[in-house]
Amino acid sequence: LLENKSKSDQIRVLTEQAEIVKKQHENEIREKDKCISELFSKLKAAEDASKPAFEKTANLQSEIDELKRQ
Repeated sequence: LLENKSKSDQIRVLTEQAEIVKKQHENEIREKDKCISELFSKLKAAEDASKPAFEKTANLQSEIDELKRQ
């Protein structure tokens, strides 16, 4: 009977430890997801900011090409 209680206690402790590790893992995943979302937002903002410059460059290049053809 004492042996069974000891095993039950061990199982309980291991189960509690597993739950703690699971929660830590879930928190780490949430934190990483948050970081990834922030990075994607920054990337989109950077792309949006540079888009007019790319369009202007393309338009200027088209004008240069047109002048060369004349």
